[in-house]
Amino acid sequence: MTDRDILSQENGAGFAEWSTRRIQAALFVLGFGLALFLGYFALPVMVRNISCPAGTFMSGPLGEQTESFVAVFIPVACLILLFCLAPETRRPIAAVSTIKRHLVVFAAIACCTLLAAAAVLTDVTFSFFCATPTAILLHRGVVKSYQRHSWSDVKTVRAYCWNSARLGRSNGIGSYMGHGSLKLTLSDGSEFVLNLGSGQYTAGQQNALHDSELIRRALAGDAYRYEFPDISLCPARIYDLFVTWRS
Repeated sequence: MTDRDILSQENGAGFAEWSTRRIQAALFVLGFGLALFLGYFALPVMVRNISCPAGTFMSGPLGEQTESFVAVFIPVACLILLFCLAPETRRPIAAVSTIKRHLVVFAAIACCTLLAAAAVLTDVTFSFFCATPTAILLHRGVVKSYQRHSWSDVKTVRAYCWNSARLGRSNGIGSYMGHGSLKLTLSDGSEFVLNLGSGQYTAGQQNALHDSELIRRALAGDAYRYEFPDISLCPARIYDLFVTWRS
């Protein structure tokens, strides 16, 4: 065996090892990104179900939702990292060539995006409220304890409705489903949203009526300001519910 053959074998072994490492790194990126993406929608619900006390009739996240951040930036960051790991080809894709020319910059941006997503997921998971017939419990962050409020601490109840896209299309035009929500403001300025659902179907109507009745009982006799500035988007049952809320 000549020196050239030995060198060729060493190069081939080195290339195979490098290819294996690339595949392992690519699988790690995909697994980490998928875990973040799925975790955003599953972990908060699991933590609330475990942490909220017995008797909780409604719970939900505190603060603004970040679905757009999760739905857009995590897949983009993972795609950039996969492009960074892509092997060189004779006819490279323009986007891959651009990323390869600025490899460190794009890799750093993608990694920072995924780390930010992990931080957002942690904050969203452990920032929630639990509503019981006698109290409102607020939990903010991983290490903080519950803040306990009574329903008499509610100073403002604001009713509103919003639309969400419904799966499926009719005559080629996407349809929308109206949902009703109540935004409660406490005496210390804390805010959270109670979602009553769509009320479009029998089950949804029953859930909305049941939840709203529990909320009204908890607020009965308390001096709070009720607002419903624009409920034109509300389904009929939710609209009637909001109009007659204090009657």
